Formats: sequence, structure tokens, C-alpha cells
Amino acid sequence: MYIDYKGEKLDFVNSFRGEAALFATMPHQIDMEDMTLVSINPDKYCIFFKDLEEDDQHVIRHLLKQKIMNDTGYKPAPKKNVLEKIKDKF
Repeated sequence: MYIDYKGEKLDFVNSFRGEAALFATMPHQIDMEDMTLVSINPDKYCIFFKDLEEDDQHVIRHLLKQKIMNDTGYKPAPKKNVLEKIKDKF
């Protein structure tokens, strides 16, 4: 699943060697902060999720949640106060 992180399109993998990671999709991304070489055949670089700042982890979780909701068509139930506002219309 592709994620936009710091203006770059990275490939999110939920379990790479047991850890979540963001993989480089373009050669210039290997210079990004926390990018680590994880395979030399072919060259693969990733940022392990655990190495990201807490704020960045939160943003990525939010992006993943939105993407999953959009891809599946899931719509959360409206909040109770919204239902109370429209109950007189039915």
C-alpha cells in the first residue's frame, strides 16, 4: 500500500522481518532520514516504522486508516449528536 510520507511515495509493508516498514520506491529516496539498506539483491531500502518520530507514526496510521476506509467503502456510524440534530426530519 503506497503512502505519501514527507512528499514521497513510499510502499508500506505491515510485516517485513516482523516489523512495519516504509520502502523506497525511487532511487533518490534512499537519502531520506532513517532509510536503511535491508537487501543488496536487489537493493532495497526502508524506514522501519519503529524508527519514526511519534508524530510521524500517528500521521501514517491516520493515512492508512483513511486509505483502508476509502478502499473498502467503510463509513463510520454518525456520532450521536448528529443523529439528534436530524431526528426531527424523519
